[in-house]
Amino acid sequence: MPNDALWTAYANTILLIGDDPQIKVDLRQPVCDDLRHLLTKLGLGSVFAIVTPFDPRGVRDPAWKNQRRYEHARALLEARNLRFTAADGESPDAAHRERGFALAVSRSEAAALARELEQLALYWFDGEAFWIDGALAASAPHRLPCVPQHE
Repeated sequence: MPNDALWTAYANTILLIGDDPQIKVDLRQPVCDDLRHLLTKLGLGSVFAIVTPFDPRGVRDPAWKNQRRYEHARALLEARNLRFTAADGESPDAAHRERGFALAVSRSEAAALARELEQLALYWFDGEAFWIDGALAASAPHRLPCVPQHE
């Protein structure tokens, strides 16, 4: 199970998907109809995954190592003939950014790829909302945005 601070960081991520124009998704906010419409124009279908090869197992790696892992992952996706586009995740203050990919695969294929890339989790878009799915982390899928529970 990942630590709470790390899972909170995942839930507070800003996603930057695609190239031109880039679609900005604030995971702290619900997906509105306009954003949903933009996401369907990515060419990935109505559901897709977002996976990064950066910082395996949730441990920060040097920039050069992350770049090498990114290039390897891109070559892997191309060799498997997968449809994908750029999808980066960054902290709300833009102090931390991880390059990754939005890709047209099933949820189980996305989890297998995330595990192959040694990732604790991945993002899943189900056509309505984004989810955090555990990969190496033993955690149940968590729908975003996280809504504080009141007692």
